Formats: sequence, structure tokens, C-alpha cells
Amino acid sequence: MKKESLEEFLIKKKAKNETQLKAMNWDKRKQKWLQSIDTLYKQVEEWLSNLKKKGVVKISYKEEMIFEEHIGQYNIKKMYLDVGSERVTLSPKGTFVVGAYGRVDLIGDEGSIMIVMLKWGEWFIASRTPAVKYWPLTKGSFSDALKQVM
Repeated sequence: MKKESLEEFLIKKKAKNETQLKAMNWDKRKQKWLQSIDTLYKQVEEWLSNLKKKGVVKISYKEEMIFEEHIGQYNIKKMYLDVGSERVTLSPKGTFVVGAYGRVDLIGDEGSIMIVMLKWGEWFIASRTPAVKYWPLTKGSFSDALKQVM
């Protein structure tokens, strides 16, 4: 049996990838991504609802235009958490992320933390040092992440 050359292997890989890309329903993927962002924001609002009622945290949103290959340009909401004069932003980066279905960055004065969707509707906090590690996004892990970026 003849061993496949690198060129033959890569040509097959490219053809398979192009077939998969053509078959993808990009609008459906974008809608699923936008719904996942809305669900994430509702969860964060629920976790912070008591602090919002007490006036400790103010929550607001702003639409932003982003561009992703295959999907094109579209509007997506950023979530802002204001605590006094300090602001933390949940900033969606896109649905095409290596190893995930989407990524949102939690950004504050002291740094940023990645929140990634490893399965549709399942969010995790990700750390890159030294190797990538994931923790389920829960009220507790979100609270720890929020404290870390603030």
C-alpha cells in the first residue's frame, strides 16, 4: 500500500474543509450565537440581581458592529457592569474561536478573563497559563472572575 504524500493529504483536507464550509448554514449559526449571548447576559443579570436592586451594580448594554469571516458584519450587544466609577465589560469576540463555539471577554481595570462556550449554551471560564484550563461558569466562578478583573 502506497503511503499518502503530504500534498495528497493536504489536498484531501482542503477539499473536505471546503465542502463543510459550503454546507454550513451561516445565518443559523449567527442566530444561535446571538441567542447564546442573550442567555449568558440573562444569567449574569440574575446572579447580580440583588446587587442591582441595592444600587451596588448598574447594568447597561450597547450594540457594537463586529465582523466575522463567513458571517460578515453584524450587531452584537456588549454588557457593562458599573460599580461606582469602575466599569467591567462583557465583550463578545465571535463565534469562530479555535476549540469553542464562541468567546466573550470579561474586561476590567485589572485585566481580562476569557469566557468560552465549549458546547452550545455551556459557558466556561478559560485560563491560558501555562496550558488552557476550563472551569464551568457558575455564580461562584463568575464572582471570582469579576473580583479578579476589578
